[in-house]
This record gives sequence, structure tokens and C-alpha cells, in this order.
Amino acid sequence: MRACARLRAVLRFARSLDSSCARRVGRGESRARCAVQTREISMLRIYPILLDLVRTVGPLVRELERCDPDLARQCRRALCSAPLNVAEGSYSRGKNRAARYHTALGSLREVLACFEVAAALGYVSDIEPALKRCFDHVLGTLVRLTGGH
Repeated sequence: MRACARLRAVLRFARSLDSSCARRVGRGESRARCAVQTREISMLRIYPILLDLVRTVGPLVRELERCDPDLARQCRRALCSAPLNVAEGSYSRGKNRAARYHTALGSLREVLACFEVAAALGYVSDIEPALKRCFDHVLGTLVRLTGGH
């Protein structure tokens, strides 16, 4: 019971730190609506596409694991890192935001490289063109966000 009350107090305090939200509440918007709008604006639209990519690639990682557990482990870590860094970057500011997106870009490119190496070694077949286009779409978005570096 006390933990719930404490959590509500922390959430009230956190919402009070958002000055743009406070201004909108002052104009008659509810705090709950304001918080939802703030979350929707902050998260990148590429994030759900990236999660779909993770869902699609997951079974391929398990297939890779049968041939090369070490490569699959590295691939899985990189695959998890990409959406986690995009999510973290979406709520970061300044150079931290760019750094998180840059890390996500590197991690996602590493996932693609894992499958390219696995195909070169004969562990798996070449990546499907539609899946490659999905990788390219997310990678391209992250390149644009990081300034092309």
C-alpha cells in the first residue's frame, strides 16, 4: 500500500518537471493527456518497425545458434542493443541522444553483418531481399538521425 502511494508521488513529481506539459495543463489540458502526448512525440516512429524487425530476425538467430553458438550470442546481444538504444535516445537530449542513435546504428549493422558472415560460412542462406530492405530502411533512418557519420 505504501509503495503504491510512494510511486504515485514520484510520478506526480516527474510530471511536474516537464515545463511544456505544465504550460499545457495551465491552459486546461489534463496531466494524463499531456503525459501521453509527450510520450508519443518523443518516441521515434522507426521504433515499432525496429521491434518488428527483431521479431522477424529472432527465429533466424535461433537457427544460427545451431551452427555457431558464439556468433548467435553476439548477434542476439547486438539485436537487443539496437531498440534499447533507440528507446533510450528518444528520451535523451543533445549529444547523449546522438550517441544512443549512433550506438543503435552500429548494433543493427552488426546484426546484418552476423547474417552476412553466417551466409558466407554456409551456416544459413543469404538474407531475403525483403528483410534486407527492412534493415536498410531502419539503418537509413538512423544514419540520417546521426548526421551520416
